[in-house]
Amino acid sequence: MKEKNKSVLIEKLAHKFLDRFQILGLLPFAFFIARLFELKQKGAAQDIFWVCHFSNLTLAIGILFFLPTVIRASLYWLVCGLPLWVWWLIQAGTTDITSAFTHIGGLIIGFIALAKVRVTGNIWLHAFSGFILLQQYCRWFTPEKLNINMSQNLYVEGVYVGGEKFFNVYWQYWLGTLLIIAFNLWLIERILMKVFPENQNQVEEMN
Repeated sequence: MKEKNKSVLIEKLAHKFLDRFQILGLLPFAFFIARLFELKQKGAAQDIFWVCHFSNLTLAIGILFFLPTVIRASLYWLVCGLPLWVWWLIQAGTTDITSAFTHIGGLIIGFIALAKVRVTGNIWLHAFSGFILLQQYCRWFTPEKLNINMSQNLYVEGVYVGGEKFFNVYWQYWLGTLLIIAFNLWLIERILMKVFPENQNQVEEMN
């Protein structure tokens, strides 16, 4: 009888855990770790700080710890970065499977999570501020030649960026791209607010 009760209790606890929203956060975390492992194998572990890879870590943290603002900002990063990844994919002609996981897989998980937490206003400011902080970290603490998040200059090795056609010096490029990123994040939020309007009951449940 005791064994039966123990088995029922374990089953209930497991069912409760698997039903939790947080379990979803393990997927972007796995994408992040897989990408980091592959980059480390190639001797390019610092590339994990590219915003689309890094956003999988922040998305995982947001889901695992019920942080709606972090979830939303992470998804904004992924949406904003997707066209650039596609452009670079066309330029390079190939990509790693783990890069597809962080860009496509992370995006899918992000949208699933966003359907739960919905969209509120001014999250784009958090995403924009977070990007600046990440970019400045890359500028000061990652190798200049890697130019992660375009934190050093106008060029990325092996990829035509096109910024040199419009800007003569890096600070002009940096300021110009920040303005474009800010507008894109704002626009992304405007669109997502139409698709995932705020549901007060769901927001309170997460908070």
